Amino acid sequence: MSVAGEEAGDIGLQRIDHIGQTVSNTDFLSAAFFYKSLFGFDIEASTDLPDIYGLVVSRVAISKNGRVRIPINMTAAREASAQRFISKSKGSGVQQIAFGCDDIFAAARQAGAENLLPVPDNYYRDLDARFGLDAELLERLQGLNILYDRNDDGEFFHFYTREVHGVFFEVVQRLGGYNRYGEANAHIRLAAQAREYRREDDV
Repeated sequence: MSVAGEEAGDIGLQRIDHIGQTVSNTDFLSAAFFYKSLFGFDIEASTDLPDIYGLVVSRVAISKNGRVRIPINMTAAREASAQRFISKSKGSGVQQIAFGCDDIFAAARQAGAENLLPVPDNYYRDLDARFGLDAELLERLQGLNILYDRNDDGEFFHFYTREVHGVFFEVVQRLGGYNRYGEANAHIRLAAQAREYRREDDV
């Protein structure tokens, strides 16, 4: 989706790619039913995302034309990312907004290192083992805290901002026909957010 009549800012964001909604575990099924019954969205099967404090369960509501995508997340773990957000926001709400761009490296540079969620170095060692990426590309990814995924349809680049009151942004670039959300990287994002949460508690 794009905003008609509005030019992209310097960061190069072009469209909203998807919006992540976090709900309580008691509202998880009804939230999916709401989108299905009212708007005719398709509901994908649930996926478990490992947070260091416990599992986060996610399922995506997607419009028939595929242009509107809403991952719905919940957890029963008291200190997992989803529950921390609900505690801070005093209820369910939009926790994540993901924007699409055409140059992930330029977007990350413009966002500023101080605003990016730090990614641990061992992620990039694992990435090299999984995909055998060119050394120069791997260095560029690591230098800007950009994550990567690939499947038979295409490639996916993305980075996250630090949380503010539990809310965070994601910027993505899709190449080819890649149509997923980088689920293989979800545990990295959740662990990095947990590390930031612990650091705040220690201050």
